[in-house]
Amino acid sequence: EIIESTNFIALNASIEAARTQNQSENFSLVADQVKRQAEKMQELAENMGEEVSALQTLALHAISVNYTDMANDIIDKIDRNLFERNCDMQAWAGFEENVHCAKVFYDYAATKVMHMDRIRQGLSANEKPDEFSEAILHSIGRLSNLTDIYNVYFDVLLLNNKGVVISVARREELIGSDLSHEEYFQYVVENDDIHVSDCHYDRMLKEITVNYSAPVHNEQGQVIGVISTRFNWHYVLEMIEKFPISETGEVYIIQSDGTVIGNKEGKLLLRDNLHWLRACQNATQKKSGYSVECARNGETSAFGFCHTFGYNAYAGKEWSAIVMNSIELKENKFLLEAVTRETEGKKQSAALANEKLESVSSTIQSQVRSINTINNETNMLAVNAAIQAGVAGAEGEAFSVIASEIGQLARQSEKFVNNINGLTSSLSASVHSTVYDRLGVAAFDTIDKIDRNLYERYCDVQAYASFDKIRSMSEEGSSFKDISVLLKKLHEIYEVYHDIMITDMDGNIVAAAVHRELLGQNQADRSWFRDCSSGNIVVTDLYYSKSINDYTVTFAAPIRDSDGAIIGVMNTRFNCEFVYDIMKSTIVSSENMVYLINSKGVVIGSPDGDGILEESFAHLKAFRQLNKKSYGYVIEEDEKDRGQQSAIGFSKTQGYLTYKGKGWSVMIKRAIV
Repeated sequence: EIIESTNFIALNASIEAARTQNQSENFSLVADQVKRQAEKMQELAENMGEEVSALQTLALHAISVNYTDMANDIIDKIDRNLFERNCDMQAWAGFEENVHCAKVFYDYAATKVMHMDRIRQGLSANEKPDEFSEAILHSIGRLSNLTDIYNVYFDVLLLNNKGVVISVARREELIGSDLSHEEYFQYVVENDDIHVSDCHYDRMLKEITVNYSAPVHNEQGQVIGVISTRFNWHYVLEMIEKFPISETGEVYIIQSDGTVIGNKEGKLLLRDNLHWLRACQNATQKKSGYSVECARNGETSAFGFCHTFGYNAYAGKEWSAIVMNSIELKENKFLLEAVTRETEGKKQSAALANEKLESVSSTIQSQVRSINTINNETNMLAVNAAIQAGVAGAEGEAFSVIASEIGQLARQSEKFVNNINGLTSSLSASVHSTVYDRLGVAAFDTIDKIDRNLYERYCDVQAYASFDKIRSMSEEGSSFKDISVLLKKLHEIYEVYHDIMITDMDGNIVAAAVHRELLGQNQADRSWFRDCSSGNIVVTDLYYSKSINDYTVTFAAPIRDSDGAIIGVMNTRFNCEFVYDIMKSTIVSSENMVYLINSKGVVIGSPDGDGILEESFAHLKAFRQLNKKSYGYVIEEDEKDRGQQSAIGFSKTQGYLTYKGKGWSVMIKRAIV
């Protein structure tokens, strides 16, 4: 509008210059200058129009990619949890009590399996349990103990090779039930392989669950039974509920056909389907990315989606996560970008999208500075025109009005420039705020994954310490070679340990899964041994172990005899690479540095592995903020880093379930250039 007015004034100035005779040359010169100013403005306006259009698209891109990163975060967290469930089921299939029970009931039909009420009646009458009853009772004891420790299961069922339930952790009334028609049982027996169900409603449990099933083998490798766990789906819904997203946002977990199996409020699970969304259609085609499209309520919304990557040996179930939030647009604008698993990379990260947004914003600011220069020139023109009009006297009265209009346009243009400067500054601040807030969210997600991983290790050591074979051999004080073989089998399934060991009450290592050369080494001077032999479950801070030549965390639990007396200590050496792997998977740009620190502020994990147990962040304001809120970020200068100003996202451990945490925190630093 300003340019159109300027062109109109330039035309009037030319007419006025032609009308006046004495001042025509001077007026004509001013008219030409005004026209040139309008042409410069026109060129800048066209360029700005292109940049503003790009800015709108990039703004949507930045918002949406942020949700893609969030979708990646939540599906990765779920995959890591379900990987643990996959390991549990495989390990439990080999436990002695379960193998023995499957052997005893090999080839037994449902009519021959004794129900628990008859077993209880016999025990109450002081009858000595027969081989069958004893096998069931021992297996129930083992499965019940495991589900008490790993409290993420509804139940665990043990079936013989005919599909008859011969042991359970919780619902003893199921013993004797014929489940040979179930898909998971038939698959495991026919293929001698693991089966993981999709999320479904279990009529026996009256709950939503996922079944993990594995074959039970005898010494000859024959399938003699099937162990099948029932994962408590509420623990996935709890992950979604805790996920850091605004109240207006939503998180969905969908199956391969688009069926919703998870959202914030846990409503319409297994009944709702999102396949009408482009985001869902692409996610179910094994793609990750974002879209901007209409939600059911007609509001334009941004959707980030990510297909499962699985984790380690767990391939995933072709599930996807979708994170969405409504956005305000004057007109609907559809956007879609999707990439396959093979081509996906950090190019999708929100930090990179925001960098592009900042670049366009900077270009617009540069163009605004050019407009500002033109404004200054236009103001000079207005002054010059006024002078020329004054010199012209009566002949210059009309030109005096034109000079006034030129000055008015310059003031309007200056106001426009100030508005644009304010908007771009606000945009820049918003972009920075989004990038920095993402650091806090990423820190929260990372420490939460670490807590969940360490919770599993906390459960593992308690479960191992309760094995009847380990307990009986520790009581006898012999056959430790056999225990080492058992520990080695556990080590092969749970690949997260450097070693699994047993020490006697004098502190001597009597069994080890890997480092057999350590047998006989005394650990009595270790604080973890003293605490554990006093009856405590112990988790150490991170330390460097000379024995295994690596950084580790020791998890220890007392081994008790049948009377509850402590007869030994089960202890594991956690491989911290699995924690560092979580840190490496944190989705932030390469400019950001992810650190794990202990309760004293000492670095126990870093991007390049440097400074561990040497560098400290205790002097930082971010460290002092850790106890004040669950996550966030601060801007501060680090005098130890030559006064470099950085944005630091932070989050402190909350622990998980029975694992209370070690006071560790994650900090993510981003240098501000």
